[in-house]
Amino acid sequence: MMDTTGLPLFDWTPSAKVEPFPFHLCRSKVRHAAGLVVENDRERAAACLTVIEDGIRRHLSSGALKPKAIEKEVEAFRQAVADDVNRLRYEAVAATPAGGDAA
Repeated sequence: MMDTTGLPLFDWTPSAKVEPFPFHLCRSKVRHAAGLVVENDRERAAACLTVIEDGIRRHLSSGALKPKAIEKEVEAFRQAVADDVNRLRYEAVAATPAGGDAA
């Protein structure tokens, strides 16, 4: 058994907590998902996002996170994807000439 000194500072051990890297900060995954949304029709884009979100849930549940924390992270990822989709669509509109596509 451990020898204790009787001093609270030396007897104290910090609690361990698993904190995974937030997926909404993983720019490559967010940009990939946003690209799939922009390139595909609504149904196909929703199916692609569902597959990605299920993978995130599986990954986070293997780290012993609570379901509430997992859903919070998935929602943050979903918001990051929506922000990136808006950015891509804005850039596409800004890139078209003022006269439209008529030549």
